[in-house]
Amino acid sequence: MMNDIPTLEELKKLFKVDATIDDYNDLLVMYEQRLSCKTCKGLDECPFINKGMIKYFDGKYFYDKDCKYKALSKLKFTQNKKISTLYLPQNVLEATIVSYEIKDEQRIKIIDYLNKFKEEYKLNNNPKGLYIYGTFAIGKTYTLAMIANELAKENISSALVYFPDLVANLKSSLNNQLEFEKIIDDLKNVDVLLLDDLGSENMTSWVRDEIFGPLINYRLMEKKPVFITSNLNPREDLKNHLAGDKTKANILKAERIIARLNDSIKTIAMDDSKRYER
Repeated sequence: MMNDIPTLEELKKLFKVDATIDDYNDLLVMYEQRLSCKTCKGLDECPFINKGMIKYFDGKYFYDKDCKYKALSKLKFTQNKKISTLYLPQNVLEATIVSYEIKDEQRIKIIDYLNKFKEEYKLNNNPKGLYIYGTFAIGKTYTLAMIANELAKENISSALVYFPDLVANLKSSLNNQLEFEKIIDDLKNVDVLLLDDLGSENMTSWVRDEIFGPLINYRLMEKKPVFITSNLNPREDLKNHLAGDKTKANILKAERIIARLNDSIKTIAMDDSKRYER
């Protein structure tokens, strides 16, 4: 049993190192840190001057290393740097695969496909994105945010965009061509684009022909994945939405976009027979 203040020999035995009296003070700091860390519940509770840094000794040199809480904090910061959000609150990025409620077969399919997608992406096999559709308030946005976080863990950058607000903002940017082009270029070139709530915007022929169509066409030609959520099924509902009216020309334009999507995006219908908090 150690005394309140351990001796050099006790510290050497505790840390399993060879040390001299010159190392005693640093070893004592290590000992006091370990005692404090036993009851610590997070960085906010850390009493050290360098919060989250713990001293180690390799038998020759002392060095500082991140504690588990600081390491997790850095990981979260790194992930968030890999995810840009447009017109969605940052707290949407709290969505994780751990907190994702898997209560039906469709959500299992989404998780299974995401795992397959990550593996294929790392192998440069140009995996397809996803078109996830279903009624309102069943967790589509939360699902996209969870996907973005999982991609960030694999060092895959993404842009998570609320599509109705994107459309509104681009309309207001028409008098600023540089801003308009920068937004479109960023969305064209990000590793993975995640568009949330397609179908809730005011779709016009201009939105279709100047924003959605060119954006989708460019990314699919460049084999850059797109994930989309919508309340519209990807066939008749989406075709009618993109066409806007029943003229032959507009129906043809809508059908061309849908044909491109069908070639490059897998479709999953989220179960809308139940309502989820997320």
